[in-house]
Amino acid sequence: MPNGQLQTMVYVFAYGGLRWGEAASLRRSNVDVLRRQLQIAEVVAEISGHLVFGTNRAHLTRTAHLPPLVADMLGIHLAHVEDDPEALVFTTPESGPLRYTNTRQTVGPRARPGR
Repeated sequence: MPNGQLQTMVYVFAYGGLRWGEAASLRRSNVDVLRRQLQIAEVVAEISGHLVFGTNRAHLTRTAHLPPLVADMLGIHLAHVEDDPEALVFTTPESGPLRYTNTRQTVGPRARPGR
């Protein structure tokens, strides 16, 4: 993995069962490291080159549970995230929202077996 944020994000995907749009729109207020829970209330999608934040198709909130290892990783990562409840947990180096295609190009080749 190119950096700790992306490594943490991959673990959150794998162990939390999050989809791309859920992880990319995850806000600090939706993370409870002590209870090892994430409230999944929002998704982001790229439509015609613009990022659109909103609810999921069913307009429901769900809870994702994390194992201790992943909660610890996320806690360490949050120490480097702005202390605003609305701050995105995973961002670009410029603190902007992540885009799927850019992140896939960064992570994809390194995440494949045998690389």
